[in-house]
Amino acid sequence: MHRLPQRRAGFTLVELAISMALVASIMAFMTVHLHREARGLREMQSMSHSERVVNDLLTKIEAHLDFAQGTIPMATLASPLPGGESFVVDLDQSGGFPDQGLIRVNPGNASDERVRYLDLDPTAEALLQLERGAQGGTTRTHAAGSLVLWNGSAAVLEEQLAPPAGTFDGQSREMLADLFYRGDGTGFSYRVPTDPGGGTDFLTPTGVRWGATVGGRPTEDGRACLYFQPVAQITEQARNVDFNRDGDMLDTFDLGQIRHRAWDAVDGDNASSDTALSPPIILQEVNAWGADLDNDGFQDPIFLWTAASGRLRVRLFALVGSVNQREVVKRYETVLHLRNGASL
Repeated sequence: MHRLPQRRAGFTLVELAISMALVASIMAFMTVHLHREARGLREMQSMSHSERVVNDLLTKIEAHLDFAQGTIPMATLASPLPGGESFVVDLDQSGGFPDQGLIRVNPGNASDERVRYLDLDPTAEALLQLERGAQGGTTRTHAAGSLVLWNGSAAVLEEQLAPPAGTFDGQSREMLADLFYRGDGTGFSYRVPTDPGGGTDFLTPTGVRWGATVGGRPTEDGRACLYFQPVAQITEQARNVDFNRDGDMLDTFDLGQIRHRAWDAVDGDNASSDTALSPPIILQEVNAWGADLDNDGFQDPIFLWTAASGRLRVRLFALVGSVNQREVVKRYETVLHLRNGASL
């Protein structure tokens, strides 16, 4: 009589080791997968937050410019500006120039120079506390009568068919046409209807009371601007990202924010106000603000102003987060039509 083979109970040590190794492999795979899913979720949440920040910034810009009247800060030198160190820039007028910032002297010429100033004397029409040859430039000598522009402005030229060389700083690709403009386009100077009494009495027998709120006080002497302020520098090499898509990793960028500034254009001692409208997420190439940031062959000023029509195009390149651990720059754009046009 044959005996049936007995069934073996449990596992051998080899089988147990194999089972444990299989379970460990599955757990490791699941852990990696969960980490990847968690990282992807964090990246999505971070990008969604940044996109909300940019959209909130555009909303704030629109709110500040509601009923605004744009200005192109432009003047000529009232006296020669020598090369080397100097202490004052004398202007024939300073309307619309912020109480601190950057100017360009002789733009488009061989003597083109950027000058940083930290103070404005509205009585003397003078810019003080200078940094000559700013943004990597060279100090030049400028004759009286030389053109001076606020660095922030980018004004569309009237002549668009074939503007002479030296009369424009770039060409921007717009929805309906490619537009030549003068300036760098990292700011916008303006005034709004103002009631010094703090109410809504904006009209006089001769027109609108124009001004701004400075230090919490509405005044007809007030002016305001939006402008780009760098906060830190980043490099493509360190971040391993070709931010401007030009085929190399050699560029350095200013990472900054858009700020709102208001000042008294008559009383230089009156307190100014300066507020950040966004965290530092806006990109501009170092010493080439308003340059081509998406490699389409056209420049990308942040603010592009067409005074004749009251059209203000706002274009932002924002560092919004990362995908698969690679940082992402997105372009955001809107067009505002300032119903009150332009003035000095």
